[in-house]
Amino acid sequence: GGVAVTLPSAGGRVVPDLTAGPGRWACRGAFPCALAFQADGSLRVSRAPAGTRVSVGEGAPVTVGPGDTSAPVSLAKALAPVSPSRLFGGTDSLFELPLSVRLEGQGKVVEGTLNVGQADARRAAAGYFLGIERGPVALSPEGSGRATVVVFVDTTATQSHSASLVGAAPTASAIGFVAVLRGESTRAKDCGVYASRTASTRIRATEVDGRVTLYDRRTGAVKGKQMFRAPPASCPSRVQGAKTVAVGTSYDVNAVLAWVTKQTAG
Repeated sequence: GGVAVTLPSAGGRVVPDLTAGPGRWACRGAFPCALAFQADGSLRVSRAPAGTRVSVGEGAPVTVGPGDTSAPVSLAKALAPVSPSRLFGGTDSLFELPLSVRLEGQGKVVEGTLNVGQADARRAAAGYFLGIERGPVALSPEGSGRATVVVFVDTTATQSHSASLVGAAPTASAIGFVAVLRGESTRAKDCGVYASRTASTRIRATEVDGRVTLYDRRTGAVKGKQMFRAPPASCPSRVQGAKTVAVGTSYDVNAVLAWVTKQTAG
């Protein structure tokens, strides 16, 4: 259930370097290469020779190279054996994923461990569960639990995301629902220019609502939708600084989690 890399025979002898840091691995040879874990859950292979193949878990190998390229595979499947309570919990830790590298036509040349930080692992899992917007999200083995993964989608240009767990899930098979929460800046007002003796600052007050959609993980069916409005934003009495800044309010995350808990109660 780990990460497997196959280099073409022209890549030369593989020499492992497992000290490159969390989420990274490097090899040296006729074609030096590096494997780096990305925040979106993909794997970036640097300086890889053409024909390099990468696979995660039981997934089909993906051919990458030459040069720097991202393999469209996610480490989420390799994280399946990890307890969701640990994965989405607050304790920072490293997850050790088995790593094997070999030359084409030969047996395994090196076996090691790819260490992934919890924050990166959580983002990878969040990206995997976000696939619910396109259809069912498969887990192996399947189960009948009713826990929920809540995916928080950042609406900024980075489109990053994270996730948390609602309910008890000793194993991934206990996850029965996925809730996707998106923040939406629907209202904003110009508070005007705040001037001092040395500078002036323009203030905008925004109200960020939260829109949540609840899905059945196994079928992809929508089970419910809800909008959570932000409280009214007020303009400050004074500010400090000499640049445009934003102030405002946001939806109540605790109210979202309470709604999800109620909707998925068995």
